Amino acid sequence: MLSEWFATPKGCYALGWERSQFDAAVEDVFGYNAVQVGLPALDFLRESRIPLKIRAGLEAGCGLRSEPVQLPLASQSIDLLALPHVLEFSAQPHAILREAERVLRPEGSIAISGFNPLSL
Repeated sequence: MLSEWFATPKGCYALGWERSQFDAAVEDVFGYNAVQVGLPALDFLRESRIPLKIRAGLEAGCGLRSEPVQLPLASQSIDLLALPHVLEFSAQPHAILREAERVLRPEGSIAISGFNPLSL
């Protein structure tokens, strides 16, 4: 499991770098609703100033239990969507991106992270 790997020395190093990237990406995003899909034990929205932050997924610790391909959210209702390592562990990454496009407001922001399987 990815969260267990993040507890290893190499994983801690990668997580620290990734968190700093998310912090920079979300700190100046304006809005009222932010959703993080997956990895509920790690707060990738910690630097966001958006007042309502929800973690969605099927893992324990998610405030909103749902599949990433079927978010129970109104269309164009989310200002910021974080997808940390969701696409690379899904059999339907394109469906997740279509769902992300559906729930994001027209001027909404999305932050995506993942490992490049073709790199070292």
